Amino acid sequence: MRTSRRQARLRTLLSTPTGVVGLVMIGALIVIAVIGPSVWGDKATASDYLNLFAPRSAEFPFGTDGAGRDLFARTLVGTRLSLILTAGSVLIAAVVGILMGAVAAATGGRTQRVAGTVIDTWLGFPSILLSVLVVTVLERGAGAAVIATGLAFAPFFARLTLTLAAGTVGKDYVAAARLLGVSRVRIVTKYILGSINDSLVTAVFSTFGQCLIALSALSFLGLGVQPEVGARERFTIDWGVLLDQGIKNFREAPFGALGPAFAIALAGLAFGWFGDALARVFNPRLTVRRDRSDGEPVAEPTAAAVGAEVTDHD
Repeated sequence: MRTSRRQARLRTLLSTPTGVVGLVMIGALIVIAVIGPSVWGDKATASDYLNLFAPRSAEFPFGTDGAGRDLFARTLVGTRLSLILTAGSVLIAAVVGILMGAVAAATGGRTQRVAGTVIDTWLGFPSILLSVLVVTVLERGAGAAVIATGLAFAPFFARLTLTLAAGTVGKDYVAAARLLGVSRVRIVTKYILGSINDSLVTAVFSTFGQCLIALSALSFLGLGVQPEVGARERFTIDWGVLLDQGIKNFREAPFGALGPAFAIALAGLAFGWFGDALARVFNPRLTVRRDRSDGEPVAEPTAAAVGAEVTDHD
């Protein structure tokens, strides 16, 4: 049953044009991120004083900057750090937000109301502004930017988890698990989060592009990645840093800014499209979903099934 369900979901995903395009684009970005510094690192960091502000050509698709460095190669090299930092910030946001929302929903009562108020207040702050405030408290740098962006987007996951979990805690199988003495931790992880994980996975991909923009903005403002000079430069530049450097010489080398800006937009679209395709596949609004391959409903756990599972577990 599980195998056929996964195959049906995969077919649904591949039948969605945006899902296919998004998946291919994400795969291409990952490949570029893996091989970028080793393949294009020398061209991205080596100065060529015979080609200062060289125009676009077959050799330099984006031209060169004031030090004769290949702007196209620098954009490709910056992919790795941009994606790594964004993945870290999304991970922090998801872990903090999901745990907060799930615990509040499982606890219920006054704790849930207080947590909901805190989350709503937290959501009231603009993400970029909250990121800047956190980085100001911490020390500027890539690590601080990741933490700041993660904390800025955590309330989104907290509110989503709390809203979805609130409709799950009242189900019969959750009540049966409590009566049978299942620990609260297992109820949260197995029965509450297990019932809404589809929606949470979709939210992770949909949030990726927003976190990428926030991190790039911090680097653009000089609060995020701090580029080094020398052999390690290829590992310490992201699209936000390149955008900041490109704006300063926009008239002489416009693609110094347009290149990373296009890369940020492209990556945001890729993850956004893939997230939308996942939403269509999982369709979290339906309590009972039908497997296209055999037409059988995917049913929720019953109280008897929970009891049997607890007995086997003990």
